[in-house]
Amino acid sequence: GEKTVYSEVSTGLNGGGTIYSANDVIELNNSCIPMVFSNTNLNGTQTYTSCEIVADPNVSISGEILFEAPTVILGLDVEVPLGAIFEVQVN
Repeated sequence: GEKTVYSEVSTGLNGGGTIYSANDVIELNNSCIPMVFSNTNLNGTQTYTSCEIVADPNVSISGEILFEAPTVILGLDVEVPLGAIFEVQVN
């Protein structure tokens, strides 16, 4: 839908000086290009954020991996070895 974004900047330290304000209206058009992982190894400390995340097939997860999306699809052979941290946050 439609959202308004507001911003303020000042010319002085800690908000002193002249303050300039602006706003803009942004419309989300519901287009979504999913983030897709296949035949890969995700490792380290990573956060992946998208409108949709798909892990299919053959995805190995090690380290600390976080998927943040309204839709997360885990397909065939998603492997999380012992000691790895894998979280899914559905927004």
